[in-house]
Amino acid sequence: MFSKGKVALLVTATLFLAVCGGKEKPVPTSLKVQTVPSDGIAYVNQAPPWNQVSFTAYLTYNDGHTDTSPITDVQWAIDPQIYWVILNGNVGTCLQPSLISAFVHATAQVNGVTIEGTGSISCLSGQEDVWP
Repeated sequence: MFSKGKVALLVTATLFLAVCGGKEKPVPTSLKVQTVPSDGIAYVNQAPPWNQVSFTAYLTYNDGHTDTSPITDVQWAIDPQIYWVILNGNVGTCLQPSLISAFVHATAQVNGVTIEGTGSISCLSGQEDVWP
């Protein structure tokens, strides 16, 4: 029925798929947005960089892993109603304190698909806003 060569090829292919998992390449599904400082807090009464938060986006895939290198060509945006934060590229600067955090939206085109992520910035007036 099968020659020894065909059986060997079939066994090799089966082992290859078993070792590799037979999976397709992971597909990017969203952006993970990280902030510096890591808590996303900026102090209005301080000089830069303490009154700022910077944002970085990383690709997250359908298999659950996230790239360790940031993605480039990200479009950053903030809602126009958020008048207390100025967004310049991926850096948000707080102009006045606010009781609510502002959401910063990251959008990128990857393989012709638009993917998104969200980060936040909290604007506090200074050390009196920090709980002991």
